[in-house]
Amino acid sequence: MDQIKQIIKMASKGLGYREIGAVVGVSRRDAARIGRVALGLRRASRGGTFDAAKCRKLYDTGLNDVEIAQQLKCCHSDIWTWRRVHGLEPQDPVGELQKRAADLVLSTGRSYSSVAKELGLTRNAVAGAVNRAKQGGRKYKKPCSDLGKKKIDDVKAMALYKLGAGDRQIAAVFGASESGVRNWRCRYGLPAQSRR
Repeated sequence: MDQIKQIIKMASKGLGYREIGAVVGVSRRDAARIGRVALGLRRASRGGTFDAAKCRKLYDTGLNDVEIAQQLKCCHSDIWTWRRVHGLEPQDPVGELQKRAADLVLSTGRSYSSVAKELGLTRNAVAGAVNRAKQGGRKYKKPCSDLGKKKIDDVKAMALYKLGAGDRQIAAVFGASESGVRNWRCRYGLPAQSRR
């Protein structure tokens, strides 16, 4: 019981859980678990302050996962899991505060640092919000699934293999990589050609 009180006292002062565990004589994991419970930051999946009805209400107001987690005092990964289980789409990753920061920077030309200081954000959060606003709200570009993939014709590759061509020669014919040819060869259970 004294250990728990000591952990709570040290966690409320802002010490790291590794340091707390070393001082008290428990593992970092145990110190973190006890400290999170004491400070109201326990993960929702472990019985924290998670309320599904309140979470849904916050989601419907337009808050993103991180903002909902801050309201409920739980981890944003738990909100992400809850949203995925219920088949809900993510809200706009840029919150209202970040949108306001982007508007201030783009409309007035103020520096990232001054806007960040005024709104209580970090400089990097403001810079990211401005970049997303410039890109039209998209955070990531659409991936190109065919990028870098070269089609290896099975019939031609098998003919070259039977003629004694190695992975490098077959790769050169198709404009593919040697590892791609090696994967093709392994798919058919073919051994590597011996180098001559």
